[in-house]
Amino acid sequence: MSLLTQIIYKLRLYTLAKPFYGGCGHIITLHRVVEKKDTNRIVWSSNLEVTTTYLDETLTYFTSHNYDVISLDEMRQRLMDGSSNKKFVVFTFDDGYEDNFTLAYPIFKKHNLPFAIYITKALIENNLKCWWYDIEDVLLCYPNIHIGDMILETTSQAQKEEAYLKIRARIIHSSFESGYTFYQTLIAKYPPCKPRSQRKAMSIDQLLTLNDDALVTLGAHTVNHYSLSMLQLAEATWEVLECKLYLETLLQKPVEHFAYPYGSMDEVGEREAKIVQETGFITGTTTRVANIFKQHKNHFFALPRIPLIESPKEKRFFKMSLSGFLPAYLHAGKRVVTL
Repeated sequence: MSLLTQIIYKLRLYTLAKPFYGGCGHIITLHRVVEKKDTNRIVWSSNLEVTTTYLDETLTYFTSHNYDVISLDEMRQRLMDGSSNKKFVVFTFDDGYEDNFTLAYPIFKKHNLPFAIYITKALIENNLKCWWYDIEDVLLCYPNIHIGDMILETTSQAQKEEAYLKIRARIIHSSFESGYTFYQTLIAKYPPCKPRSQRKAMSIDQLLTLNDDALVTLGAHTVNHYSLSMLQLAEATWEVLECKLYLETLLQKPVEHFAYPYGSMDEVGEREAKIVQETGFITGTTTRVANIFKQHKNHFFALPRIPLIESPKEKRFFKMSLSGFLPAYLHAGKRVVTL
């Protein structure tokens, strides 16, 4: 966080953006919930996890500040008919990790609040290559990395953090074949040495239990968690539709909400939004950091979200995002962030 941003936060100047950029509500992005966070981590990977304590505190914060915590369906209905002016928040989890059931679910049940989980088919079937964790393990295990034309010094923590971003970009911003070939070559040459048993997926029985609870919305997150923009049209369409059909067969109900595996400006465009719409979904959420406005009723397949991250620095960013200050900065003053 820059000195200027720290000053803005300390003086609470970011709250001045709220009337203009705070929107009518927020969609929150989470991935995993843990009881205690490890200290020896790569920050970009660690930021995908929050503790049970922090999740509980966050739910209490929103309810005590007179927010309506609502489902994706209710959010969509509110935007369509303008039925409520009360501020709302929607909680969403990506991927379908076991801790969503064992740790997050009891907290939402305690508060009697709804939430959504976007399911990746390959994760539920224990076939997903979680490269974001694999490359963290590699970087924590080896002092340097040399793959093809990429030579990375990874002795210091700062070097490891920088290397993570470079490897991530090589995997998801290359063509599909190139990116995943690079990932497979990396893992073959530098086998991860940290156990990953704590990153288990939900079981089918756990998924079916959630399916029976009206508090839980189950959505789709593709089959293999590939970046759709890096796939050919037919492949991208299959990734979206096959996940939907699989879940609908398993759950015996329509699956109508979708989250893009990677949802930045570079990773989701009009083609991807059209695929999601034409395969029968009614909403699609991205990873663009911004708040929800009433005008999003015209952009249901490009809904922005705000990540919930627990580190002290990111806690500040979270508040600055809810106010609209950070989204205004990130999107050059644009209020209604879509594609």
